[in-house]
Amino acid sequence: MPTNAWMDVQIFEMIHNAGVVIVDLTGVRPNCFTEMGYAFGRGRKVIVTAKDGTAIPFDTGAYEATLWNLSKSTLDKISDLKQYWQRNISRPPLVVPKSIL
Repeated sequence: MPTNAWMDVQIFEMIHNAGVVIVDLTGVRPNCFTEMGYAFGRGRKVIVTAKDGTAIPFDTGAYEATLWNLSKSTLDKISDLKQYWQRNISRPPLVVPKSIL
């Protein structure tokens, strides 16, 4: 149930308080990049996913995305995500937020 009249406010509140943020860039939607940037700026752990074949417009060599494919079995998709998680979940944040006094 929404707690706010504006969906974007609720999304940003959830990102603000999240321990991990999963961003799917399939379709290259601008709002997802804004939400991902906010998560990075808050120092959140960010999992970036996209459908295989998505042209992600940033250097994924510097920040790995996991690509998913509907033709893979569910077990293979789970295995791929677990391996990505293990490689990336302990990565330090892009920005370490300073405490607000």
